[in-house]
Amino acid sequence: CVSMYYHMTGFKGFEYDGPFSEFFDLFIHGMVEMGSWFEYEKAWWERRHDPNVLFLKYEDMHGNLQQSVQEIVKFLEMDVTPDVIEKAVEKSRFKAMKEDPAASMKWKDPLRKEGAPPFMRKGIVGDWKCHFSEEQSELFDKVFHEKLDG
Repeated sequence: CVSMYYHMTGFKGFEYDGPFSEFFDLFIHGMVEMGSWFEYEKAWWERRHDPNVLFLKYEDMHGNLQQSVQEIVKFLEMDVTPDVIEKAVEKSRFKAMKEDPAASMKWKDPLRKEGAPPFMRKGIVGDWKCHFSEEQSELFDKVFHEKLDG
């Protein structure tokens, strides 16, 4: 929700310029780009055991990037040296990606709204806690379980 908020308020192609609190309501009701995030995630989660789908979570990648890269290598059935894995890990770190114009979407700067934060903002886990009120957090959890449990 927070990432999508910054995406939609940061690019000129989107007309949303309101506060996060209003965006949250649109997000919860699936009235944002690509519709319901919950339905989108549910569709992919249901395919997580398909042989051609690898389901990775940002929190896991953030916690152990090396292991995540190794999972990707295994999934793709690649035969690579430990040096190649280490280079991939280093280039995949948030700091390295933020400094890389291609990865950080610097080439899209002309499409960004003036004063918008950079495309790659913080690279941390849990920033949603700085945006969600307690009521929003409870509502998100409620809708999450209604839509995705089972």
